[in-house]
Amino acid sequence: MRLIGDYHTHTVYSHGKSTVRENVIEAMNKGLKTIAIAEHGPGHVFYGVSFDNLMKIKNEIEDLREEFKGKIEILMGLEANIMDFKGNLDITKDQAKELDFLACGYHNGIIPKDGLGKILFSPLRYAKKLSTSLEKKMIEYATDSMIEATYKYDLKFLTHPGAKFYVDANRLAKDMNKNTMLEINNKHGYLDVDQLRLVKDADIKFIINSDAHKQENVGNVSKALDRIVEAGFDISKVVNLEY
Repeated sequence: MRLIGDYHTHTVYSHGKSTVRENVIEAMNKGLKTIAIAEHGPGHVFYGVSFDNLMKIKNEIEDLREEFKGKIEILMGLEANIMDFKGNLDITKDQAKELDFLACGYHNGIIPKDGLGKILFSPLRYAKKLSTSLEKKMIEYATDSMIEATYKYDLKFLTHPGAKFYVDANRLAKDMNKNTMLEINNKHGYLDVDQLRLVKDADIKFIINSDAHKQENVGNVSKALDRIVEAGFDISKVVNLEY
């Protein structure tokens, strides 16, 4: 069993430590068939990549495709930010057409678009354990929003579901657009073991990614694989693993 493609890596364009070229070469050295650059969307205050810089990355990727033609597939993705609790992202559908694929997830460092988001994205969320009812409500809102995003946008996958805001993985897998996959993220630890056990019989596909922020971590999904094994998860449901 081996990873054949890593669809979630970051570079110096955001808060990664390596260049696009370094990530590509690392992927080649590790025998990957596909590598994707998926920086944070422009709505992230600290690490967001402007649309102009996204186009610079796209041009760089096009040059690298020509240089390494026939050796590796290089994709231009984006890890967009969920900006509110209505499933809206920080990129337009027209802008997304410039990408090879679009993914999205919850992140710190955004300025929510709606009043509810301004409240729940605040430090209040770190006090949720003080109130069982508040915690349940936050999980409900976060899950609903992820589900809505899968129908509003053409998403390849949802990134690290459970990070920043925990979600009801069972309901998410049941009600989301089945054309969207759930990510098993190595860096953040989500989907976690409990979530994987809940969704292992769901009629959806999964993708496993490194979320690498430096070149040596490109293609490294060892922790995520450990969670899969612990959960008794059917590896054949993970699209970028090969026996």
